[in-house]
Formats: sequence, structure tokens, C-alpha cells
Amino acid sequence: MEKRRWLIACLIAVACSSELPAPDHVAQYRAAAVERRNGVYPFVYDRDGHPLSLNPDFQPVAALFASRRAGIHERVTTTLDSNVQRAALVALGDLHASLVAIDPRTNEILAIATTSPDPLQRQYEPGSVIKVLTLLAALTNHVDVNSLFPYDCKGSLDIDGRHFGDWHPGGHGVLPDVDEALAESCNVAFADIGLKIGLDRLRAFHHRAGFDGAAHLGLFAVPLGKTVGEIFNHFETGFYSIGLAHESVTTLHLAMIASMLANRGVWSTPRLVRDRRSFLGETRSVPQSKSEKIAPREAVERVIAAMQAVVTRPKGTGRRAQVDGVSLALKTGTAGARERGYDGLMVGFAPADHPKVAFALIAENAGAAEFAAAKVAHDFVHGLRASGHL
Repeated sequence: MEKRRWLIACLIAVACSSELPAPDHVAQYRAAAVERRNGVYPFVYDRDGHPLSLNPDFQPVAALFASRRAGIHERVTTTLDSNVQRAALVALGDLHASLVAIDPRTNEILAIATTSPDPLQRQYEPGSVIKVLTLLAALTNHVDVNSLFPYDCKGSLDIDGRHFGDWHPGGHGVLPDVDEALAESCNVAFADIGLKIGLDRLRAFHHRAGFDGAAHLGLFAVPLGKTVGEIFNHFETGFYSIGLAHESVTTLHLAMIASMLANRGVWSTPRLVRDRRSFLGETRSVPQSKSEKIAPREAVERVIAAMQAVVTRPKGTGRRAQVDGVSLALKTGTAGARERGYDGLMVGFAPADHPKVAFALIAENAGAAEFAAAKVAHDFVHGLRASGHL
């Protein structure tokens, strides 16, 4: 009560005298009132202090925050970068899609760009992007992956008397190494790798990588990917190993996986908030990012080498994403329902050796990821390079 009376007295004094300067918190309160009259509401800002609600590139994000009542009773400065957000939206173009970008050096979310439903909550079948986790789980659990190669993919794998088919009619032929298996995204080879890991170890690793969990972003919590249905035999384990039938993910979750790989095996909760203050200037607490080492560096480096092959090898499904002068580590995925047109997914980061941006994108009903999703990745990275971000 006393504080309120003192504040009223200060406001009266400021109104009556041009010589008496307003205390900082009173100035901030008055500035917030002016902003609200000008339509800046909720009070959520990008990393440079510009209101999200006044930047058309952030309109969908501002709406997401408003729906969660973020910034209703406080001023929030986010980690979002307007230049990265612009590059993401330009790359998405007319697609019904979303892209989330994270700075792996700080774990700050740089962009939440969407022309589709909520990228923080909408769940999709992940498809072949999950193969990076399958390979990393194998190497972390000391499965001798190299002994499987050269691998002769004839288009199907006999699992408990049933034929587990590949997406490529007739198979991929002889794959000299695991890099080529990831580059061509061979379902048969990765189902085989998943079986050698075993369901229990594979599922445990996926849980460490966020599945069936949540992430608190400093303003609100969001669900991460989910395990779907029962994985009751080896045949279903094969599907689980290649991201089909038994998991769903959000765009944010995939970006977190990309950031984990960029950080050489450190799984972290991303940061979305830089600062939270009341309208009187009082600082409010921001949850600290939590990190955990989930895979040894040497195992991650092996996966990253294979992800680079996705871009550089002649048959790599990510070869269309190449950007001159930038080393990319990527993995494509194609999933969803054929009758609606498959979803194209991608995880990646750049530069591969010293990453500055980790990202994920999901393009709904856009078809095979090696085309539409690869083009989005190319245009996004090219835009970042042109703006000086890379």
C-alpha cells in the first residue's frame, strides 16, 4: 500500500514539475502505458528490444505468446533475432511449414518461423531424420557398426520371417560405409542397425534425447516428441529405428536434436528469454538452461561426418541444400500420409566444424524431403550467409 502511494506521489510530482526527473521504474511504467496505447501488447520483444507485435515477421510468434498469456503482466525480452527470423520466413516461402533455429553456442532460440500450426506443439511423424539418433545410439552403446559394411541392400530385410521393405524399389545396392547408408537414407541398413542396438537401449537413448519429456522455455513449458503405440517385436523395432509408426516430434524438438549434435553430444534445454521485468522495473527470475552429456564426442563426430556426406555425396538426399563456402551437416526425412502428400523434414547445422546455427524444418505435404525441404535449407543458410550471420 505504501509503495502504491509513493508511486502515485511520484507521478503527481513529475506531472507538476518539469525540473524533477522521474525515477527509472516510473519512466518504464509510463513507457509501457504509452506502448500499450500504441498497440504494443503483449509486452514481448526481440533480442534488440523491438516489440514482436510491431514486426510482421513475428506475428505468428506473438500470437503464440499471447495465447499463453506471456507478457500480459510483465516486459519480456526474448532471444529471437529478427534477421534470422526473416531469413527463415523467406526460405519457407509459400510452403505450409515451420523452421526453428538455435544458436548452439548459447542455446538461445534465434527464430520460430511458421506458416503452419504451432511449431512448439504440433506433432509430426519424424521419418528418416531419426536415423541420426539410431546411429548415435549404436556408437554410444559400442555396437560395431563398421562390421556391417560394405552392406548389400537388396530392398528388403528378413525380420522374424517377414519382409521389411526399403523406400527405394530394388534397394540401394552395395553401400561401402555408414556414411553412404545415411547419405542415401537406406531404411534396411538402419533397421538392421536398430536391431543390433536392441529396443531397450534404443528407447533409453531416445528418452535421453527428449522423447516423452517437455522443455520449459522460461515463459511456459512445451511437450517434446512422443513414443506412439506398442513396439512389441523386432519388426516394429525396425520401424522405430527409422522414425516411422512409433514416434512423433515437434519442430522445436528436432531443432534441439540438431543443437545437441552441433554441441557434440550435449543435450540442453534451449533459452527463449533473456530478461523478464515487472512494469516497475523489478527483475524476475528466468529458469536456467539444463544440460547433460548424452553421447561421447567421438561418437558424435562420426555421426557428423555421415551427416556431411548427406550433403556432399553424389546420391546424398541433402545434396540440393549445398551452399558455396558453407560446410553443412544435415539429415532429411520423409514421413506422413501418402494420400495427403508426404511431409518433408530436415535437421542440420552450419558450419559443420564450428556451428553457429542449428535448425530444423518441417514442410507439410511438400513431398520428398530431398527436394522441397532441401531447398528451404539451402535458402535459409544462403540467407544467413548473405546477412553476415554465417
